[in-house]
Amino acid sequence: MTQRLLYSNSNTDDDDDDNTESDLFIWDYTRSLSGAGFGIVATCWLHYWWGLLEIVVNKKLPVCAINGTNKFINTLGKVFLDQVIGAPIYIYSYYCITHFGKEFSKMNQLKNNTNDNDNNNNNKGTTTSNNKTTTTTVELMKETSNRAIEMLPVTMIRHWTIWPAVHTLNFYYNPIHHRVLVQNLVLIFWSGYLSHLNNGGLVSSTNNNATTTKATKNNNDIPHLITPEDEIEMTEELILLQKKTTTTTTASLKQRRGSSEAAAAAPLATSHERL
Repeated sequence: MTQRLLYSNSNTDDDDDDNTESDLFIWDYTRSLSGAGFGIVATCWLHYWWGLLEIVVNKKLPVCAINGTNKFINTLGKVFLDQVIGAPIYIYSYYCITHFGKEFSKMNQLKNNTNDNDNNNNNKGTTTSNNKTTTTTVELMKETSNRAIEMLPVTMIRHWTIWPAVHTLNFYYNPIHHRVLVQNLVLIFWSGYLSHLNNGGLVSSTNNNATTTKATKNNNDIPHLITPEDEIEMTEELILLQKKTTTTTTASLKQRRGSSEAAAAAPLATSHERL
């Protein structure tokens, strides 16, 4: 849904013939699946985390059952602990899980495209490839964690402009078994905003992709926001770059296949000439 809304405004008045292909909506399934995977983890986490808050805060700041005395103070205690402890963990986990899932899927896809014609490798070559994949995965995990830590402070500032008020009303008026549902309703919009930040809307200095050059030309050290229009442009450039890479890889594989077939046919031709 977020991608559809972003691309609905991507049409331009200039170069209509050249941009026909880029104006079409392209579903990034890795982005959607990684977000869905985090949604499952986050929902389970909230149930247990808010249950713990209920026990801890109610023990320290009990609410009078007769007239509701201290209910507002009790609510503020839960909101404070949730925003200081729970919210940073939530957003850090979001950036880690979604970015790692998306990049790991792309890494495997690129590996499969590159090794499409190498199924007859010997055991030694396969072992080397597996070790290289493991090393690359560890490097991706480190890069993902560093990226999430760098983007966390700026995201938290925006988080605190909305969620303390939402949680104050949620914790004060709703029983505990309805609070996650209320949060998830608001998350329909907030998750779209986080997805925008995670996919180019909040540029960090650890992003070395060539498509972020325009967004980072003013400040390469401090994460900062870009507009959805800039994200659309960056995404289109990335799609074109991926298509060029895929085309080059396919052409290389065809060339290698043709060379192999020619080499295999040469001895046969020589044998026929001798006969």
